[in-house]
Amino acid sequence: MEFEIRKDRAPQGPRKLSRDREAYSRLVQRGYSNSEACRIVGVDRRTGNKWRNGRSERNRKQVPPMHVVEPASGSSRYLSVDERIHIADRLREKATVRAISAELGRSPSMVSREVRRNRPEGTRGYWRYRPHAAQARADARQAAQGPCFTTPMVMISERPAEAEEWAVPGHWEGRPDHRHGRQVRDRHPGRTRHPLRHAPAPARQLLRRSRTG
Repeated sequence: MEFEIRKDRAPQGPRKLSRDREAYSRLVQRGYSNSEACRIVGVDRRTGNKWRNGRSERNRKQVPPMHVVEPASGSSRYLSVDERIHIADRLREKATVRAISAELGRSPSMVSREVRRNRPEGTRGYWRYRPHAAQARADARQAAQGPCFTTPMVMISERPAEAEEWAVPGHWEGRPDHRHGRQVRDRHPGRTRHPLRHAPAPARQLLRRSRTG
């Protein structure tokens, strides 16, 4: 790739080096390393790192990262295979978790949790993250999740008349009235035609009362 380095080597200040950054981006996409691309374009390696990973310095306008991944077409709750591969590639390039999360449009906590969960046991380096093994574990977790309710729910408006009249003891709705060292008395708010029913207090409640006095 032929690129003419600018003749003015003085610091550019706040002026944007759009032409240099476009050339740097094309070189990196072709497989050049950061050092080699910076040498060809004629910029410092720190400038190349800022162009590639983004910049969020204080009192400066934030520069977006160069690598941007299209959002996944599936559910936004879970990471896709392409996103996991992108995480693995960027970790090998020593990119930070915040830079990777900005490229993916995800939260830094989500990317950090993904890497911690799916790196091999006994390793502490983020670069050992394995994307395909992580995807297999995620698929297994989703397949193991069953439905929350095994029976269809009956709405309150569809309950029978006997439940509305509280004619059957099983349909009562009690409110516990605690007494120290005694049984629990179930009161029915707003209902006066049913007698009070005494029930033994659970052992956990009795133990809690004995501890608190």
